[in-house]
Amino acid sequence: YAFECALTALWSSVGVRPGAALGLGTGALAAAQAAGVFSLEDGQRLAATTDDPGAAPVEIAPGAPALTLVDAVSGLAVSPGDAGDAAYWRRQAAGGPESVESCAATLAAAGVGAVIEIGPATALAAKLAAAWPDTAGNSAAPAVLPGLGRPPDGGATPNGGFADAVAGAYEAGLAVSFAGLFAGETRRRVSLPDYPFERTRHWI
Repeated sequence: YAFECALTALWSSVGVRPGAALGLGTGALAAAQAAGVFSLEDGQRLAATTDDPGAAPVEIAPGAPALTLVDAVSGLAVSPGDAGDAAYWRRQAAGGPESVESCAATLAAAGVGAVIEIGPATALAAKLAAAWPDTAGNSAAPAVLPGLGRPPDGGATPNGGFADAVAGAYEAGLAVSFAGLFAGETRRRVSLPDYPFERTRHWI
């Protein structure tokens, strides 16, 4: 949960913010936090009790999603009045028989054009792209962008990692703020060598 929320914040630092969110298991809590349903701290308290059925109930006050939040179990968008309580989100985090096709249809209806996997791989994003509905107006599958620059085949992360992932987002047409990518670093111009023939006369 903490890792996925941190990655969401990292993407936000370069101007890439979610327009829709979906998560499986504990990722459902990170998706809900990204959608503004509850605070980072409340989500952490929920995540800490997910694998402990005997844990004391966690008291939170979920709010309405500020963006399209997909219930991975039903595949439908969570409505403002159905944000649920702590027990609802604990069931979401425990996982369930999710329907990738239904989730993909809900995201397509929300106008999603790119999917960023907030994690070290692209397992869910690749499944969503494969299940994308081929209907009028939604014939193009979304661009699948790994959150850390890891390729879909699970191979080694290329040099650059997150920087490569941001470059991929830019190539996919997302509005990227490159200033955020280098925040806190000092930049200066470096004079490169002139072209060999510059300012010199040569006769052949």
